[in-house]
Amino acid sequence: MKTEKQLLTQSVLFALMFALVGIVVGIITQSYVIAFDGLYSIMSVMLSLFALVSYRFMSKHDWKRYPFGKTAVEPLVILVQNSILLMVLLFSVGGAILTLASGGRMVDTSIALSYSTLSALGCLIITLYIHHQSKKVRSGILKAETTHWMFDTIVSFGVLLTFVLISLMDHFNVWVSYIPLVDPFVVILMGLAFIKMPLVQIIEAIKEIIGVHEEGDVSSTIKSLIKRLEKEYIFNESFLRVSSGRQMIWIEIDFVVDETSPVQSIKDQDMIRERIDHALKSIKSDKWITVSFVGDRKWAL
Repeated sequence: MKTEKQLLTQSVLFALMFALVGIVVGIITQSYVIAFDGLYSIMSVMLSLFALVSYRFMSKHDWKRYPFGKTAVEPLVILVQNSILLMVLLFSVGGAILTLASGGRMVDTSIALSYSTLSALGCLIITLYIHHQSKKVRSGILKAETTHWMFDTIVSFGVLLTFVLISLMDHFNVWVSYIPLVDPFVVILMGLAFIKMPLVQIIEAIKEIIGVHEEGDVSSTIKSLIKRLEKEYIFNESFLRVSSGRQMIWIEIDFVVDETSPVQSIKDQDMIRERIDHALKSIKSDKWITVSFVGDRKWAL
């Protein structure tokens, strides 16, 4: 099975190859849309290297220095990656608007068409490969890496369709005066169409970093369990805090206990913990569970 490190290393090498080829072809053809593709490939190299360095940091076991683990690193990496991607998109759209306003740009379609065909097929193959391999390794970073390659594939096919359209317009002598406008116009369309993708990832990463309360099925399942235990063991109150990430879910439960409850010893408390742990085994994510028993409710607030 491919490891996360191997897949990230391969992703870096693939992205570097596409970046170098894209830069050369972009200079030769004077195409803004190829420059956009090449620029994204350069960013992919940087982002993949960042992901690889982050993975190496996370894989080092250092519980004394990081007693609560390094799970916060993953959403931070994803936040930085997608923030940079968003800036690239906005920069590309802004540049294309300026080019469009100045009358557009003519493109050498002979080389551009060959490049875009090979680039689109190559990106598609790599995306499918990394997506297939990443299913075997549960990782938010690999998921983000797959998203970047999927975006690059869509961009590459957009580039291909652009040059097919330009070639057809030129061949059939249709709307020839608009040909210089096609290249920057497509960059604007692609940039605006894919801005949502990094925005969603950024919002999700921020939620994970600041620990937004989990409102899904997992939270409902835990709430139901806690209410049953509260009634069964005559607890005065219970407080539940749940926050989830891509790989980890944090669960903190506080029971307010008085002398009327049958749970009065450490052994009784551990039995409750065992019941909770057993009931939550169906949750696939790694779990960090803290179960506390207090007499004064102020310690649970």
